[in-house]
Amino acid sequence: MNCFEYIYPLSTSKFVPSIEFFNPIKTTFSDMVAASTGDESYAAQASKVAAFTTSYQDGATESDEVNVYVLFENEKTDTELTSLKSIIDTARSTFDPTDAKHKGEWDYLIN
Repeated sequence: MNCFEYIYPLSTSKFVPSIEFFNPIKTTFSDMVAASTGDESYAAQASKVAAFTTSYQDGATESDEVNVYVLFENEKTDTELTSLKSIIDTARSTFDPTDAKHKGEWDYLIN
């Protein structure tokens, strides 16, 4: 499978788990293959991904300590990338590790 990977920066001062991005992105884009956060691309590790094109977005760089990696089957238009950025920005701004729905899973992120 050939894919398109879009990488967005994620501040190390406020880590957001990939599940916070995954569900809203998958709801909007049915061709999403994977979404992950961290310092390594999922696309580089997945055996089902034969080749992929990487696009750094919103000031992200290869040397960032933490990024949001989103992998799609199809290349995204500028309009779709704007929508994707909005989803990521919303997840960044609304994630609350103290929220009861997480059942303490992210307590270690609380300063």
